[in-house]
Amino acid sequence: GINAEYGEEEMRVVYEGMLKKLDSQLKAKQNTLKGQKNSICNETTFLEKVLDDVEREMKQKTKSELISSVGVLMATFSQVHQTPMDNFATAPVPADFPSEI
Repeated sequence: GINAEYGEEEMRVVYEGMLKKLDSQLKAKQNTLKGQKNSICNETTFLEKVLDDVEREMKQKTKSELISSVGVLMATFSQVHQTPMDNFATAPVPADFPSEI
């Protein structure tokens, strides 16, 4: 009867609300993880470039040229070490979702 239909409609509305809330939480978690992944990828790309540059110099230059350019190499490594590690100490993204019941 009327009471059963009203109960079903109310349940459907509540259920859809829970789904929307869970979907919103999922998207927020995905966006956080994508941002963390992009930061790590950018840093990896930077470090690979630095390594490639240093390796190329070591292969192309003579020992005396390397010794005379040690200041540039040290500045490069100093720049790498100045990158704050807290850029990568991101808050964990919990795998669970708060109960909606």
